[in-house]
Amino acid sequence: SCLNLEMSESFLSKFENVSYKRPADVTGTAAVASLNKWLANGLKLKGGKDDLGFLFFYEMMTGTCNVRIFGHDQGYIAACFMIRLLPQKEWQQHSLLMSVLRVFSLNSDVCMGLNAGDCPKVPTEQ
Repeated sequence: SCLNLEMSESFLSKFENVSYKRPADVTGTAAVASLNKWLANGLKLKGGKDDLGFLFFYEMMTGTCNVRIFGHDQGYIAACFMIRLLPQKEWQQHSLLMSVLRVFSLNSDVCMGLNAGDCPKVPTEQ
């Protein structure tokens, strides 16, 4: 496991209503077009119209999903920015998923220290 922690059923149950379709890794103008579309549709913690949410932010922060405008961009920074664009009600809620994202966004070492290569990668939707 990438966290080396035993996950409880309680934590895993938080994912029951989370929709996620992993986007393809993109760079350059394709990344700009994707980001523009996702931001126009609105981001949601549990997925939203584009089925991006917690798992998308998690993968961006750990480097297992790469959506970059420039090749040297860090997904972590983009994810932190997009998390702040969540609806205020979601950003301020006291939920386990939001708490994990807050810890990651305020402590890059926690996230960057994860061995992303050991984390399971969600297959890209075709």
